[in-house]
Amino acid sequence: MIKYALSLILVTFAPLGQAAIFTFPQPGFDLPPQGPANPSIVYVEGVTGPVKNVSVKFTGLTHGYASETMIAISNPNGWATLIWDGPQCKFNNSNIQFTDLATSIFETACRSGIVLLNGDYKSANNTGLRRFTIPIAPIIPLYKTMNELILSDVNGRWILWVEDFVSGDGGRLVSWDLIIETEDPTPLPDDGEPDAEEGEEEFEPES
Repeated sequence: MIKYALSLILVTFAPLGQAAIFTFPQPGFDLPPQGPANPSIVYVEGVTGPVKNVSVKFTGLTHGYASETMIAISNPNGWATLIWDGPQCKFNNSNIQFTDLATSIFETACRSGIVLLNGDYKSANNTGLRRFTIPIAPIIPLYKTMNELILSDVNGRWILWVEDFVSGDGGRLVSWDLIIETEDPTPLPDDGEPDAEEGEEEFEPES
């Protein structure tokens, strides 16, 4: 029986009534020369208000043959977005963020022979033909955009899945971040009248 260790961290934030950016930093790990990396888990708590964007940032990413790899992120409901499957570029201590707010398409920028260093990109389902070999991993088909993951409650367990399908070359990820952005909640209507103070009663005089 093969056992997979789970790398996890719990971070809790709870700002109320205002727009906020929740950043959940995660320790990095080695990208294996073949096979799956240990799933990296973050437990999200305390995110309130409507969520408008979720993104994943890789810091210090190095891999000479990223085309051998597949990476996905899953939300607490088990829904998963395929960040990439077999990109053609290389990474050398690169800082890459995947967000639907980016204007650059990852698949377009990550071309053969290119060393992609830094930038914000929309995630791209390059091929989506491979399957994770970890039994507990999400199965294809996966979502193609990051914000499809925020259609349900974002509080709970998020998992980053990484696997290399060809032997010979590994890599390294120094750290990664799950970033959740909320927007101001819709304010309650204001009728222009001050509220009664505690201990006072509101009444309408008889006409």
